[in-house]
Amino acid sequence: MMHRKTCRDWDDMMTLMVEAHNLAWMMLQGPYEWSFAFHNVGAPFQQATMINKDPFLRGLAESELETKGAVVKLGVSPLVGFRTYKHATLETSNVNKAFVLTKWPQL
Repeated sequence: MMHRKTCRDWDDMMTLMVEAHNLAWMMLQGPYEWSFAFHNVGAPFQQATMINKDPFLRGLAESELETKGAVVKLGVSPLVGFRTYKHATLETSNVNKAFVLTKWPQL
């Protein structure tokens, strides 16, 4: 958006802010509940809700990380969850897995 300075920089920023507010309005106006959860440091790695982005442990499969007991070193992006109530039933799903950096636990 602003890689080179132009006379439209502030217009681009305004457009970005308006689009973000419109998205937030759409997310909150229906019978939906959104959740954004960062995993705590030291939490066990779970392949169902996390994606490993650590450059030092990238060669291992996510199932291997979970089996060998890797833990969260840093939550980079949140786990995005979605719930809706339809006809007195609750439907829950994950929209996006969390990106985390992982490490081996201290012994």
